[in-house]
Amino acid sequence: MKAKNFETGIEIDALFDLGFHAGSVHITVHSRGGSVAGKDQTNPGYEMLIQALLERLKTSGAALEDVLLASKTVSHLPPSQRRIRLREFVLPIPLASIADMTALRLAIRRAVVTSHSRSKVATHGNATKRIELVASCTVSAADMAAILEWGDAAWAEGTSNPEADADRLYSEGGLVLRSHLCRERNRTLVSAAKAAFKAKYGRLFCEACGFDFGRAYGDLGANFIEAHHDAPLSQRDGPSQSRIEDLRMVCSNCHRMLHRQLTTGVTRVDTIKHLLTSLAAR
Repeated sequence: MKAKNFETGIEIDALFDLGFHAGSVHITVHSRGGSVAGKDQTNPGYEMLIQALLERLKTSGAALEDVLLASKTVSHLPPSQRRIRLREFVLPIPLASIADMTALRLAIRRAVVTSHSRSKVATHGNATKRIELVASCTVSAADMAAILEWGDAAWAEGTSNPEADADRLYSEGGLVLRSHLCRERNRTLVSAAKAAFKAKYGRLFCEACGFDFGRAYGDLGANFIEAHHDAPLSQRDGPSQSRIEDLRMVCSNCHRMLHRQLTTGVTRVDTIKHLLTSLAAR
């Protein structure tokens, strides 16, 4: 996922993943790669993203509990061997007490270099490696995800004050040029998976809720369905192989809910199907 400005909708060009465990939020910031001036650059907004994440954690009242190396070469090691030690700060850090978040970000940057130079596994590191920020989760997982992604949980969840917003004017419709990398999807694979599903069942429908676009919308919805990877491409470190059976057929609503569940690490269609069944039985 990418952090966005809730007023402009503009993304910070760098990726991060979220996980929640034992009252803490685990934020994995993907590494920056490629040359600064080259076209092969990935996650160029790495530093800006870390700054934004720290500031947004501060607004939630969180404390920074740990900073860990998360590169492939050290990901198999326990946290005690991946810990990044900050010389200028003592963890945990109540972020509300930090007046200048830039100082904390730079301390993390310096510590990443030092930690890599000390590591027996990762001795070739730089200051923009994949890292994991662990912080106390003082709000619900959904609100924390919204705060980190948008910077404003109330806006993201649609819980803003309707009286205060009734007369507000919102600017939109301008042209914005955005340049960022995204995970490549294989359209041939998707087409083959849809064809195989239709050959097996005679029609296309959502595997989670059963919705059939063709039956609901007639010719307009005929042969329409979306495909979802039960193992999301965003969680892969690079190019990999996929099979037809790796894709599940879902409607647009269930697809959005599946990707919303990425914040909890749950991405499987069967989980949504079970949820719907449970709610229907009430």
